[in-house]
Amino acid sequence: MKIHKVRLAGFGPYPGTETVDFDAFADDGLFVITGKTGAGKTTILDAVTFALFGDVPRYGNVTDDSVRSKYLVDSVDETRVDVEFSQGELRYRVSRIPSYTKPGNKNPRAQWAEIAEITDDGERVIESRQVRKVAERIDEIVGLNAAQFKQVILLAQGEFQRFLVADSQTRRELLRKLFDTGRFLDYSNDLDSQARKLRIELEHTVTTITAHLHSLGDEMNQELPEGMDGSQPTTVLQWAEELSAAQRAEMTEAIGLTAKAKKELEGAHAALSHAKATSDNQLRRDRAVARQQTLAAREPEIAQAVQKLEAAQRAHLVQPVMENTGEATAALAESKLAHAAAVQRFRRLLPGLDADLAVARFQVNRLVGEVAKLGQAAEREAGLAALIQADEAARAAVERSRVVHAAHTTELGKLKDSEPVLVSRIGAAVEAADDFAAADKLAGTLQTQLAAAQAAESIGAQWEQSLAEELSARKIADQAQADVTALKQRQYEEYAGKLAQSLDDGVPCQVCGSVSHPAPAALAVGHVTEDEVAAAEITADAAQQQVRQAAELVVVLKTRLESERAIAQGRSVTDLVAQLDTATARVAAARAAGLRVEELTAERAGLADRIAAEVDEADRAKDAMARAETQAAVTLAALESEIEQIAEARGEFETVADRLARMESELSACEKLVDASADLAYATELAGRAQDKLATVLVEQEFGSPEEAEAAFVPRALREEMQCQVAEHERDAALVHQTLADAAIKELPGDPIDLIGPQELLQRAEDAHTLAVRHETELSKTLGSIERLAGQIRSALEAAGGMQTEYDLVQRLAETIKGQGPNTKRMSLETFALAADLEEIVRAANVLLGRMSNGRYELRYSDEVTKGMGQSGLAVEVNDAYNEELRSPQSLSGGEKFQASLALALGLAEVVTSRNGGARLDTLFIDEGFGTLDEETLSEVLDTIDDLREGGRTVGLISHVGHVKERIPNHLGVQVTAGGWSTLVH
Repeated sequence: MKIHKVRLAGFGPYPGTETVDFDAFADDGLFVITGKTGAGKTTILDAVTFALFGDVPRYGNVTDDSVRSKYLVDSVDETRVDVEFSQGELRYRVSRIPSYTKPGNKNPRAQWAEIAEITDDGERVIESRQVRKVAERIDEIVGLNAAQFKQVILLAQGEFQRFLVADSQTRRELLRKLFDTGRFLDYSNDLDSQARKLRIELEHTVTTITAHLHSLGDEMNQELPEGMDGSQPTTVLQWAEELSAAQRAEMTEAIGLTAKAKKELEGAHAALSHAKATSDNQLRRDRAVARQQTLAAREPEIAQAVQKLEAAQRAHLVQPVMENTGEATAALAESKLAHAAAVQRFRRLLPGLDADLAVARFQVNRLVGEVAKLGQAAEREAGLAALIQADEAARAAVERSRVVHAAHTTELGKLKDSEPVLVSRIGAAVEAADDFAAADKLAGTLQTQLAAAQAAESIGAQWEQSLAEELSARKIADQAQADVTALKQRQYEEYAGKLAQSLDDGVPCQVCGSVSHPAPAALAVGHVTEDEVAAAEITADAAQQQVRQAAELVVVLKTRLESERAIAQGRSVTDLVAQLDTATARVAAARAAGLRVEELTAERAGLADRIAAEVDEADRAKDAMARAETQAAVTLAALESEIEQIAEARGEFETVADRLARMESELSACEKLVDASADLAYATELAGRAQDKLATVLVEQEFGSPEEAEAAFVPRALREEMQCQVAEHERDAALVHQTLADAAIKELPGDPIDLIGPQELLQRAEDAHTLAVRHETELSKTLGSIERLAGQIRSALEAAGGMQTEYDLVQRLAETIKGQGPNTKRMSLETFALAADLEEIVRAANVLLGRMSNGRYELRYSDEVTKGMGQSGLAVEVNDAYNEELRSPQSLSGGEKFQASLALALGLAEVVTSRNGGARLDTLFIDEGFGTLDEETLSEVLDTIDDLREGGRTVGLISHVGHVKERIPNHLGVQVTAGGWSTLVH
């Protein structure tokens, strides 16, 4: 990774825009950033970290105004950092804006970030706005997090020395951030949680076993042996088995007693069943004898019923023929009556005609045609009213169409008359709206002048205050300079005493040359020292610096004041506010006129549309009027033709319907006479046939007359009832005979059988069996509970044994991973993993440290157990080759400590880089620390840093040490202005 350029605006002590092009130092590969303490040298590196990761260690939280330049408090200028860097063959730009509050806003603006790829064709934005997504893409490209970046590229002031002198715990925390070994803590916590869970489960299982033991004792009504609980598996199992065996023996005895009682109960049931069967057969026999006597008494009645049923069966065959003959006779009489009525009606409606069949048929044929014609005429007559209504409707439609046409013609004239008025209004509005550009330009000018006048008032007050501050600073500077002059005057007056202090016998005096000094001048009490003079001069210089800064501020404010007054053209704020209000009103009026132009133009377009629509409506109304007049003429002609035809069809009748009704009555009379004649002939023929068939059937069924057959007839329901009585009598007789013929009935004793004795025997057997079964059930239930509890106890003991083994294993492993218990090295798993990383870091660091210390010092990794209960495994010692002893890093001098720290930091950077894909680091920054080195050691360190440039790497140092600035020709200066802010000097 190589950093090419950083551009920062409004960041830290830099209110303006500053750009650093690191590629300008690429040829030499080494440069130094110089400037006073606090000037903002490190801020350049802070800007790089902020752009890439949104993180500045020195400022902490950067989601507020902390990184925004304090010199932009009242400014709307933007705070932003842009960094260009390359990774491999690709070049990128990352930009970031922090969250800060602009003047006049209550809510701070949101953070913003963007990353883009830079190509020959320009830039391609990869991700923008969403800070989280930008951070994800930067992480993918850079391959380092913020902590790793600051450790391998930005060697921050004091950070790498802290890594050298830290104890194991502090070093572990730093390495954990760099190598992401927090997962080992997760492993340890998971094992602790698993061990804790196993211990709780084990304790719960032991409690469960003890509870089962108490339940088992309660089932057997026995107390739990003293001292017994779930933690004694052998004793518990033995006691449970003894209880189960005793209960099983008692259960076996109960089963035998139950079987004996059951056998006795079965014998009692068999004896009672035999007695009941005998009693039931005796009852059957007695009932059959009684029924036999009843049936014998009804024999004469049943014989008479059989004879009556035989005659009724013959009469049943004659009955349909008799009914048919009666119906035919009745139908003949009815036909005669209908024929007479038809003849009478025919003669009434058609007088003068013979009422015979041939005449009636002729009239039917004639009247059918005439009725059909009159029916059609009657329908037309009924529709005549509709034709009249249609004629009236057609006339009304003509009138309506004329009214509509007149209305549209009138409305069209009104619309055309209003158009000139609307055109005139549009012209007036356009003329008023043309003033908008001039009014708006005037308002903008006045706004600029008003802002300048207001700024001039504010700057004027600041300028007057700066004049007073400059005067005060000059007074202070004059007094400080007077103090220096007074001190030097006193020092001059006391100079003889000071020279006397350096006189030695035999050494010539610097004033008179004498080697004898009999009366040297005495040094005055409270004499002026060189330190006092130097301090006074420093104070005077500082006061003069304040004067210069105050004077610069006066000039800056005066320049800004004159500029603002020139923009305001000497006008007052009050006058400009009044003029701006007037101009604003002109702008508003012109803007309103412009809106009226748009509204009136739209209204004119709408008027044109309405005129066009009204022309269309008038044309359609005219066409509709012509169609209505044509339809009215057609309707009137049809009505006159229909009236003429209907008058002809009426004849001498009032209406066609009256004439049709008369002819329909005549037709009906003729049709009735024809039908009645045919019905009379048919009925006469049927009546003769029926009489002949009845005579034949009476002879066949042996009846002398219809009356005799009628007397023998029995209704069907009564006949079926008689048949049922006869069949039931025959069935009962057969059943009685069958019952009395049964061998079991014949062999029955005459006296009734005794049932009380067998019933009492059965009751005693049932009671004994119930008691035996109940006792066996209770014992079985108790035995089931005992065996269930014993099984639960065995299962729980097996589970507890497995849990105990697993718990011991997990607990031992958890303690070992934490560096406790059996872990004699007191090294946690994380420390063990980091120890390998630390060994690799020490090896890389020793290559550099050997060159810087000329082979004197070598770092050693140590896993010795520390005193106390603290964890070990990440100690670093220093081997001093001069006296062959191991030393603590804290025992090194300041310069030695810096060498070791820098070597260790560079070794750490190399290892972190290799762990993140082995990416090459083409840019490296080292911040301060050189002031602790003597000149010889500093040269050796700078020689080593020179070697870091191999392969095209660019190394930047931050230092105010003179020898560093002399050794490195490429400088980037940070200069503090009179206003207190900083600028860059290339």
